[in-house]
Amino acid sequence: MKKILEIYLNLLDIILNEFSSIVEYGEIIYTQSQEPLKLRIYFYDESFLDIFYSKSGKYSYHWERRFIDNSIY
Repeated sequence: MKKILEIYLNLLDIILNEFSSIVEYGEIIYTQSQEPLKLRIYFYDESFLDIFYSKSGKYSYHWERRFIDNSIY
């Protein structure tokens, strides 16, 4: 199984190349012990998307538009 950091780097590369018209930039956010915690994608509309991926293969998304219309998905 791929390491989480490798997954985040691959996803970031795909997102920046395929969705550059709506994505401003992205970053990997790390824990205090320097383990990759999540991938954060920043959109031009000032919203962001967090992608969490676990070692067991489970994943979740968190899209926050709090500063636009106060919504969180």
